[in-house]
Amino acid sequence: MSTVSLNRIYLKKAGFGFVAAEQIVPFAVIILFCGILYLFVISELLIVGGIAFWLFASWLALTGSNPHLFIDQLVPVPGAEWIVGYLAPVSLLNSNGSQKQG
Repeated sequence: MSTVSLNRIYLKKAGFGFVAAEQIVPFAVIILFCGILYLFVISELLIVGGIAFWLFASWLALTGSNPHLFIDQLVPVPGAEWIVGYLAPVSLLNSNGSQKQG
């Protein structure tokens, strides 16, 4: 039986450093937005840099390999009181289409 050697980069994602290839366009949009913000609204480079860092970090956390680990910390999972599934729906109209009184 012979073995087949595979290339080491087989099944690896393309990208530039830590930025995956599918993140290049969103990062370019964030850079463009921050550039416009710097030129026309806020002329403080440190503030715009902080905004850019926040947007990059948020985007990576929400679209990374495990976004559920980030989102699950923000929204509590609904408990048993969230919905009652055993109650039958009750119509607010009579059988003739008029609204019930009371």
